[in-house]
Amino acid sequence: MDFNHIDLYLEKFKKILSQTSFQKETILSVISEEIKFELKSENLKIKKNIVILSGVSPIVKNEIFLHKEKIFNRLKDVGVNISDIR
Repeated sequence: MDFNHIDLYLEKFKKILSQTSFQKETILSVISEEIKFELKSENLKIKKNIVILSGVSPIVKNEIFLHKEKIFNRLKDVGVNISDIR
């Protein structure tokens, strides 16, 4: 039995997951550099190019919202397309 076709099929998902992981790490890095506060990976979710913050204090969220344009510009320079942060 030849399982080559399954391997090729699963390779698509591996690429998608690695791109999502790269995107999330890049977003975390840029936000952390801008606001000078380290966020955790579980505080961030990405759905349809929208960053959703969860489990983050209101003070940190306000700081992120104050630097929103700088964050968007830096992410765009790196090649990460995000439409909003909520």
